[in-house]
Amino acid sequence: MPLRTSVLIALLFPVAWLSADGTPLPLGEWLFGESGNVSTIHELRGTGRRQNPLRRRLHEPFDGDAIFVRFRMEYAAESLDSPPQDEGEFFVLWLDEDEGGEGSSHSQGIPNLGVHVKDAGENRFMVRFDSKSEAYGPLLAGDRKFLLVARLSKSRSGADQPFDRLALWVDPKPDEVDEPHAAIDTENSTVKRVRWMGFSTGAKTEPEDRIRVRDLALATRWKTIFSAAAPGSIPPPIEPLSEAEIPDPPAYEPPPPPADIAAVDPPPASIETDHWAFQTIARPPTPDVRNRDWVRSPVDAFVARKHEELGLSPAPAADPATLARRMALVVSGLPSAGLPPARLPSDSLKDPADFDAYADTLLASTAYGERWGRHWLDVARWAESDGHQHNGDRLHAWRYRDWVVDAFNDDKPFDAFVREQIAGDEIEPYSPDHLIATGFLAAARYSGNELDKDIQRNDILVDIVNTTSKAFLGLTMECAQCHDHFFDPVTQWDYYRMQAFFAQGQPGDVVLEPNREAENLIAKRWGLFESVRDRLVESKRKEGVPEPVMVIPKSVPKGMTKPEALTFQRIEKAIADLPQTWAYYSPVTSPHELAAAPNRARWPLPFQREALEQTRVRFLDRGEPSAPGPEAESAWPGVFGATPPDLGGRPRLAFADWLTDPDHPLVARVWVNRIWQGYFGRGLVESSGDFGTAGAEPSHPGLLDWLARELIDSGWSTKHVHRLILRSNTFRQSALFSAANADRDPSNETLWRWQPRRLEAEAVRDSLLAVAGMLDARSGGPSVPIAQTETSHRRSLYLQQKRDQLPHQQMLFDGAGAVTSCAKRQVSTTGLQPLWMLNSEFMQTLSATLAARIAEECDDPPAQADRLLRLAFHRSSEKEEIEQLARRIRDSSLEDAVAIVLNTNEFVYLP
Repeated sequence: MPLRTSVLIALLFPVAWLSADGTPLPLGEWLFGESGNVSTIHELRGTGRRQNPLRRRLHEPFDGDAIFVRFRMEYAAESLDSPPQDEGEFFVLWLDEDEGGEGSSHSQGIPNLGVHVKDAGENRFMVRFDSKSEAYGPLLAGDRKFLLVARLSKSRSGADQPFDRLALWVDPKPDEVDEPHAAIDTENSTVKRVRWMGFSTGAKTEPEDRIRVRDLALATRWKTIFSAAAPGSIPPPIEPLSEAEIPDPPAYEPPPPPADIAAVDPPPASIETDHWAFQTIARPPTPDVRNRDWVRSPVDAFVARKHEELGLSPAPAADPATLARRMALVVSGLPSAGLPPARLPSDSLKDPADFDAYADTLLASTAYGERWGRHWLDVARWAESDGHQHNGDRLHAWRYRDWVVDAFNDDKPFDAFVREQIAGDEIEPYSPDHLIATGFLAAARYSGNELDKDIQRNDILVDIVNTTSKAFLGLTMECAQCHDHFFDPVTQWDYYRMQAFFAQGQPGDVVLEPNREAENLIAKRWGLFESVRDRLVESKRKEGVPEPVMVIPKSVPKGMTKPEALTFQRIEKAIADLPQTWAYYSPVTSPHELAAAPNRARWPLPFQREALEQTRVRFLDRGEPSAPGPEAESAWPGVFGATPPDLGGRPRLAFADWLTDPDHPLVARVWVNRIWQGYFGRGLVESSGDFGTAGAEPSHPGLLDWLARELIDSGWSTKHVHRLILRSNTFRQSALFSAANADRDPSNETLWRWQPRRLEAEAVRDSLLAVAGMLDARSGGPSVPIAQTETSHRRSLYLQQKRDQLPHQQMLFDGAGAVTSCAKRQVSTTGLQPLWMLNSEFMQTLSATLAARIAEECDDPPAQADRLLRLAFHRSSEKEEIEQLARRIRDSSLEDAVAIVLNTNEFVYLP
């Protein structure tokens, strides 16, 4: 009887493990995951002879036209032979009508798939019926998990016809059904039906070889072999083997049997730690220091105390021109020349009070939000595409970027900034801005080409938990996905309980306003789409296509009748015209009924309320979705105390309220540390994304806690913290070097001078456009498309951020990659950077434009040199500089002189 096409056939293999004294232990049991496939790992070794260490009879023999088989394997690198010096490897899965003897190779006309050495060359994956009918695929690598999928089929239909075709895929993608990595046809097949299958080793498989296999399954459809069985389905029964049928184990010492993941220890009741980051934030008193005249802000008192402890003297104040340039760049990301007219021109600043007013002017500019919004977007790993293989565009993700910019410019209280990003759709009353804010969660990468829904959803939840913990808690929870954290008081249970807060939400394009008409429109779209898709599937079944389920979404409109297509186009356009945002929304936990627009991915997650109501998070053995354990309930890490049993039906809002509790030990500390890093290039805790025990100790612990408490007590005002820093003498120091100070504090941890550093990629490009008078200062709106990024004059923030295709200059100068949360950008120096600054088309155009601008204002080379220097550095020029640059203008051109000045350290560094 053919296998039912909707169910995976799970296979049980008996294994007799040896105890220490060599006697057999009870049979190891295969555990069935929710997907219905085998999830236990078996480790096999060779004996230097032919053997079939694991084999099993199918409950029903299969004599249909095609069957798929899959399993995962890993070959230990330390035991992997290196031909031609060594013999090479041999290990296969066979499918046969008969069991065969222990020494049977199942090789003459019997389908095999696995690993073999080719012509005394390299170990490769292989399919074969016999030595004359074999084909080879990719190379085998050690210590790497491979997924092998094979299709055994008949060229002629019928139960009495032999299986004479075998194709193999190694780590396939769901859309590669027509692109096997190895395939063979034969006239020598002896198998007309499959009743037995098993693994075989041979003379080349040595006792020290270690091969791990798992997740063995059969199916009659390509899609099914990738995906889970229907929820609640049970693998069909199998016939038990008698003790006489159990093969003798090979004579070697095996590993212990795999642990039963159902026996996971429960989460601990509580965890205690004395690590500083987990202690309550107390406001320390402002230090009383000897150098009182240097203290303009309480910030200075904490810094001065460190100076005095080490016998250091702070550097003198920076000169007005340098400080004005520093303030403009660090607050706005633009030189003074690029800013709109201000109340106080930067070249008129002399007294400290003048700079206080200038700081307020900068903080009030739109450019401030654009500059500091970019810092947060690094942390939020924001981009405008899904990532992964298809990397589809997110046409409405720009709204979150604009929300972040506005939040900084409006000085949105940081507690609200956190709450709206974590739970905006659960907050009442409803606000479109709150929904847009959930773009933080929705920025997770999304593999729309993933057929396995468990893997697809888990990947998103892993991304969200990793980013949320690093962004707000300053904790690296990634490793707790597979085991208890090695360093921090965080358990694996903590990881999955934190995932559970987000389980019933999902990223997608959501209509901004509750709109019954939009819901009806989207329902009509899906109704028409599904009816046509079902028709295409049925048509392909009648044509004998084995995998009609692989009718991909973009093929459906092509199969519509002309009236259907016209109706579909009209509906699609109406949906596209609806105001939308890429958001994280839960129709289960949100009190607002919002419409989710159709996802353009090939195989998206279901967004229906019914599907999300059934979504649960389970403890995963080794982080594998195919090895689920007990269900995890929503809870924050136990080290922070107990989670209330009732979260009020809005789990993310409860989580956000917990994060923003004034007594939380981490959130305020982490945020003020990020602000400090934005000014000085290094946080008070240098590992700004890791406040755990493996992270750095605070350089000024009292200052960190004082700023954190000041943030909370000010109503969570971020601009208040900015002003405290901007008005400090710590920030206003010059970069003057002191050998005596350097002997005591060579890395300047105590901030005895200003440390110049290179501007970020966006500030470099924006500054270039600003001094050339080419900057387009418009704010907000859809991003500049990729095709126009090289010619656009808008701020770099507004260039499209497509993963794997980020703007070239942005990546050349170490921009964030938008794959994971970036707590701090790296700074590299390569030869390509000055080459781009001198020779790129962008720079040549810009240099020519600035040269023409200067030439219109003055035609004398010394005057042109002076004007160029003032525009670029916003300071008065020195005589020697003017003479050298004027000589270059005479000998070469004004355009060359522009290129030289814009390529100097003074231009691209924060002074």
